[in-house]
Amino acid sequence: MPQLSKSIHQKPLTALLYGHSGLGKTTLWSRMSKFPEFCPIYCADLDLRIAAVKATLSDSEMENIHFDEYRDTKFQGDAAVEVMKIANNPDSIDKKYGLTFKTIVIDSGTFWMRAAMSRILFLDGGKAPTTQPTLPNYMSQMSLTEELVSKLCGSGRNLILTCHEKNNKDEVVGRLYKTVDLTGDKP
Repeated sequence: MPQLSKSIHQKPLTALLYGHSGLGKTTLWSRMSKFPEFCPIYCADLDLRIAAVKATLSDSEMENIHFDEYRDTKFQGDAAVEVMKIANNPDSIDKKYGLTFKTIVIDSGTFWMRAAMSRILFLDGGKAPTTQPTLPNYMSQMSLTEELVSKLCGSGRNLILTCHEKNNKDEVVGRLYKTVDLTGDKP
């Protein structure tokens, strides 16, 4: 069986962690701070869950995790703009923190999708984030998300994307099922 360090150096890890709110997705990826192969770790925190991580990790483990919280504070959709800056130039976070990050975490993809849609609606005539998106808006959101993931996967770093779980219903047969909440639907 190959060693973790050899496997990670051959091809970076790309993982999607999803589940219902409170399941432990953030806690799970934060446990990577115990393994040098993944450290240091940078988290683009759109879910604002780092406080939960701080409560469960030792100080030495927390030293391996660096993060920025992303919320729209300057203009509608600025969280999406700032996260895309990381995808466009991952070395910028290295420079900011004076480290070379081995792992980038987007926590969470669900909130990323909302931030992206907020930005897309703003660019589509200054529409409020509560506006019902159109099909072209959803297509723009999907393209932006594909670009984000593709660029981060191509960065040569480990990528962890967390998402919430969503309940859905097949309207034809009435079957209930769970999906990854990465569709851009309104909450």
